[in-house]
Amino acid sequence: MAQIKLRGDKCDDLVTALKASEFYRFYKQHKHELILCVRHNEIHIYYACDRIAKIKCVNNKLTFKINEYYMKGKGYDNEKLYTESDIIKNYDNIKKNSERKNKREKQAQQQLFINNNSNPKSNWFCVDVEYVKAYASQTDKDDDEGGCGRFDIIAISKSKPTIACYELKYGKVAFGGNSGLKKHIDDFSTFKLKGYCKSQLNIEVAKIINVLQKLGEPIPNELQNITSDDIQAEPKFFFAVLDCKARTKKYIETTPYGELAVQFLFSADKLPRIEIKDIIDDKKWVAL
Repeated sequence: MAQIKLRGDKCDDLVTALKASEFYRFYKQHKHELILCVRHNEIHIYYACDRIAKIKCVNNKLTFKINEYYMKGKGYDNEKLYTESDIIKNYDNIKKNSERKNKREKQAQQQLFINNNSNPKSNWFCVDVEYVKAYASQTDKDDDEGGCGRFDIIAISKSKPTIACYELKYGKVAFGGNSGLKKHIDDFSTFKLKGYCKSQLNIEVAKIINVLQKLGEPIPNELQNITSDDIQAEPKFFFAVLDCKARTKKYIETTPYGELAVQFLFSADKLPRIEIKDIIDDKKWVAL
């Protein structure tokens, strides 16, 4: 029977090779604008929450796969293997092609994540971006109504570790349609009702944190060597809106979302510079 490929599994050889690489030294020099995310047997690097590299370890050597769009500005559906020196030498061009997409929501998402984890006084630690629940097979996913559990950010509290499943929107223009409020609330609800936090997400978050710790990433003292048993069984769900206007609040207040407990957060903060330093408890958030 096929097994679910959990984030954080089979990463030991990858961690060893990456720590010794030129690319990891380059990444550490650019941590103010890059996010490192742990996957199953892979590490992904994000700029403006665009995945700009998929890193694996094959026969004790690192491989780097990147979407051709970021290297050449075209060919978005085509991924190709490159060397780490290719990625480093073309980094400015990769950034430029990402910025051409002008996705404000993604840019804000990245700033929130990095700001939070750069603030030792934050009550939260951001663990992952672009989380998607893994399934053992496509059949299992199809049987689960096409899959659930897609979150912009996964965070965990430093005190009484509790997972936060976090969805971000930027202004009212981001509401409605297939990516609107109701769809996300339905996704939150299904994920909770099916118990996927305790059965999968808690395990993955603990594995991710431990891989980051092995890499030498700065992990809060309260979360070092964490196990899934240390994490509260029930997650919290947050829906945050930046560049928020009063009419956006009214839209949310009049949108039915059932009995699921969702915390709504609003802030007038907007690009190009997000000043929020705590992803949930910052005073610049107004809760609803």
